[in-house]
Amino acid sequence: MTIVERRLLDLGYVLPKPRISPHPNRRMAVRAGGVLYLSGHGPYQLSEEVKAKGRFGEDISVEEGAKVSRAIAFSMLATVKEVLGDLDQVKQVIRLTGMVNCAPDFVQIPPIIDGASDVFLDIFGPEAGCHARMVTGMASLANGICVELCADFAIRGVSV
Repeated sequence: MTIVERRLLDLGYVLPKPRISPHPNRRMAVRAGGVLYLSGHGPYQLSEEVKAKGRFGEDISVEEGAKVSRAIAFSMLATVKEVLGDLDQVKQVIRLTGMVNCAPDFVQIPPIIDGASDVFLDIFGPEAGCHARMVTGMASLANGICVELCADFAIRGVSV
């Protein structure tokens, strides 16, 4: 068992099955040199406890949103593991981008994406898990989902 997988287990986390791209013209992740670029991950194939669709400021609370982004972060880690073979290959979470489906006057976007940021910090620690971040509110997201995340990861042993 790898160091990161041991940490996941110790914290009581279980990764879902990695998501398969819905279309053959794209992948869930692409490795280019020393960076793994993840495609957008939404609340697909997640537990029933997570609300997948809706808009913040209308029918989803900030607290529910943090749970959604947290669940998506685990889905992202499943993709990383699928591509790299093990999570110990992650040298650094470089950047997390979060898009939130929300009403025009909704401004509490950062705490929603904090759910995912907290997962990366918990799993990879304060050096490798702390990342740059960009969050934005959107008028809508594909299929009515409430949150979509993408991230970039530096890979060990390969210079960026």
